[in-house]
Amino acid sequence: MEEVELHFGCWYSGSYDVTLSIVETLAGPALTTVTYPASAFPLDVQTWFTFDVPDVKLKQGKIYYLVIKFDPGSEYGWSGDVGNPYPLGTSSNTNPDWDYAFRTIVNKPIPKAINSPLLKFLENHPNLFPILQLLLQRLGL
Repeated sequence: MEEVELHFGCWYSGSYDVTLSIVETLAGPALTTVTYPASAFPLDVQTWFTFDVPDVKLKQGKIYYLVIKFDPGSEYGWSGDVGNPYPLGTSSNTNPDWDYAFRTIVNKPIPKAINSPLLKFLENHPNLFPILQLLLQRLGL
């Protein structure tokens, strides 16, 4: 796992830091964790926010938990929906049909390094020779 996106927002600029952790059990240690200050989030709006966690290898089919923590006095919101839109999941919400909105990012594409002087030139001049640029990229030059 490389990133977790939450539909998340901050409602008070004086809020404390937010920590997202991925755990195997709710009482267990974090497999990976990342912390952001309130200033990292747009104020008074909920939108997709990327938590760029330190990469961690997870096993397919195994249950993991996303844990959000912040100190009292903070005002954050995490969107979700009723009707059990994710039947394999569970949440800490008191409504058993509620699921929080999240997306996980695994194996982000790694951009190829451009070593050819010609390709570097074409990359810096995207409107010049787009067909030639595509051809050279497909040939791996």
